[in-house]
Amino acid sequence: RALVPLELPTPMETAREVSAKMTKARAKAMVRELLSGYAAKSFQAKLTEILEKEAATESGVVADESPARWAWAENVHNDILAQYGFATGHGMESLTLPLELILKSCPDCLGNVKKIAEYLKLKTWPIDSDTHTAHQKAEKDWPSDQSDQSPSVLTVSSLGRTPSLSKPRALALQTELLAIFSTPCFQKKLAEMSRKLPHDSALPEYNRDALCKLFDDAQMETIARYGFETSEKGVEDMF
Repeated sequence: RALVPLELPTPMETAREVSAKMTKARAKAMVRELLSGYAAKSFQAKLTEILEKEAATESGVVADESPARWAWAENVHNDILAQYGFATGHGMESLTLPLELILKSCPDCLGNVKKIAEYLKLKTWPIDSDTHTAHQKAEKDWPSDQSDQSPSVLTVSSLGRTPSLSKPRALALQTELLAIFSTPCFQKKLAEMSRKLPHDSALPEYNRDALCKLFDDAQMETIARYGFETSEKGVEDMF
């Protein structure tokens, strides 16, 4: 019997699938992480050096697709894109494709995406488009549930060590948790549970356990993506 070759999804198909599953909070967190990485003084100094060297040999004009620019930029965005479930690659499209897909459903990210373009010193991207229609479609296109089924990655906690988050990544985690705890679904459950609590200062054990379970159910999947154990210890390590 002849073997039928396995057809792997294209980078476009993979990116579309990942972006379709991302919540707004997660999309914004990813864009902020990218922005912070490109804004770093060390990144900017090296990028300026690379582009000035290219300009000297390219009649003063450096194309946005410059391989040297993107080889350096990959040091920032490949790890971040992988953590959010996107495939990594080489060249300009490895970054612009995921961001363009995100912008179609989350036009709120446009300001930070433009800042990313400025930090990367791009001249022709992103192309401005009418975001009014995108705003109208955003709520329908983006999942309202806080869960995100992006591919799991090997976490630091699985190796028995507590992860050490950079400031941008810690802020991204806080952004995601804030979005989760602010959802109407979570707030409704919390309000219902609060009404059942006694009015005195004592908190019965069963109520304490129920509250912990409510928060754990909401946050465990998110903290796992940042390398923390999905356990009480993982929550303590996060704080």
